[in-house]
Amino acid sequence: MFKKTRFLALLVLIIFLQTSVSHAAYATLRYGDSGEDVKSLQQKLVSLGFNTNGIDGKYGNGTKKAVYNFQRATGLYKDGIAGNATLTKLYGANNNSKPPVAEGTVDYQNVSITPGSQASNNLPTVVTLPSETLEYGSVNSSVKDMQLALNSLGFNTNGADGKFGRGTEKAVKAFQNKNKLKVDGKAGRQTLNLLYKLCGIKISSAPTAPNTNVNNTTPDTNTAITSYTPVGTLRIGSSGNNVKLLQLALKQLGFYSGSINSKYDKNTSNAVLALQKKYNLDADGVAGAMTQRLIQKLIAGENPNTNTNTNVTSPVTLSFAPPTNKQVQLLHWFNDVKGKLKYGNTLNVYEPVSGAGWKLKVVARGSHCDAEPLTATDTQELFRAFGGKETWTPKAVYVQLPDGRWTIAATHNVAHGGQSIKDNNFNGHLCVHFLRDMEETKKNDPNYGVTNQNTIRKAYKKLTGNEYQESK
Repeated sequence: MFKKTRFLALLVLIIFLQTSVSHAAYATLRYGDSGEDVKSLQQKLVSLGFNTNGIDGKYGNGTKKAVYNFQRATGLYKDGIAGNATLTKLYGANNNSKPPVAEGTVDYQNVSITPGSQASNNLPTVVTLPSETLEYGSVNSSVKDMQLALNSLGFNTNGADGKFGRGTEKAVKAFQNKNKLKVDGKAGRQTLNLLYKLCGIKISSAPTAPNTNVNNTTPDTNTAITSYTPVGTLRIGSSGNNVKLLQLALKQLGFYSGSINSKYDKNTSNAVLALQKKYNLDADGVAGAMTQRLIQKLIAGENPNTNTNTNVTSPVTLSFAPPTNKQVQLLHWFNDVKGKLKYGNTLNVYEPVSGAGWKLKVVARGSHCDAEPLTATDTQELFRAFGGKETWTPKAVYVQLPDGRWTIAATHNVAHGGQSIKDNNFNGHLCVHFLRDMEETKKNDPNYGVTNQNTIRKAYKKLTGNEYQESK
């Protein structure tokens, strides 16, 4: 009996030691660490689609966030520290694993997110630089080339679909910051030249307008055009077929009388300016997304006031009770709100100045919430809150979360990107921003993000009489 007990004890000890050895296979990596082990960690995370903001062997905030997202996706304890359990799971993962929806992406039905490692397999060998700057809203093959290159370097664009969305903008900013370029999220010639050089991609000598796969035929200047499809932003200095189509459209609408020379010159800019003034758009002479959507509607003979309605509609009876001032809180996006929202949730939104109220469907959660008006009536109320004008300038609103709490937020009413609701008179989605730490926002979203944070803080002061105290 004694021998049997000793044998069992020895067996348990051996199993314990084997387990201990196997569980101690990886040394813990955490924020502030550096070296080859960190670089290997970053390479594996990026290969699975978790963006570390570069592969440099330094365990910074980008790597910590990528580890956290991997832990969340695989059901591990979420602390952003790469311990033995995390590393064991990571190095045992295959490249078919998909990350959770990352910041700035849109989690629409039937939309797949492509990990960066997959895109790198299709890198072009030669590219032609576009004649125009690639920026948010651009849609063409040049954007896809850029996305493939960014993904191959570990700057995750959340897919390579030729559409310059928030994920691509964030990746461009990260690349610019890493390489000490001007950080504006726009891919001009300096950014693209360096990007393709680092990827070993050759650049053809003659820059041309990008192939949009839409406006890629040469139009007859004597034939009326029956449709116009928005492309990337066009401005003075742009040239090519896209500009030619724009000039033809402006001429057909009575705003342009110059020659159809395919060059975005002063005459073209003045024609765009005249169009913008007539339809109450921000008049800057640049043919951006909003201006081109308006042209699209006018050429198609549609009502140009859809999504750009200057007529303020009568209020409707709200389907929910507006909050009292005492009910409204100031909830933090990352700490209090983001984790409570899911795709398809309904948010009640109330704008206290106009008294307008509408419902939104949650479609994505990144550094802010992407959402769509539920119905055409909700879109009507949304525009009533903005005085009937489409604008990116945010307004402070009160948003009711699924758990019943109300919080201050900020939103605009410009439809952009994809959509899942087809009958709401809103051709895309909008952004709802919630409270974030200003230091974090300035680092990760220094332009429009900061604008929204300022709007939220002004609303808090107006509601409470107190300045918002930043966390330390």
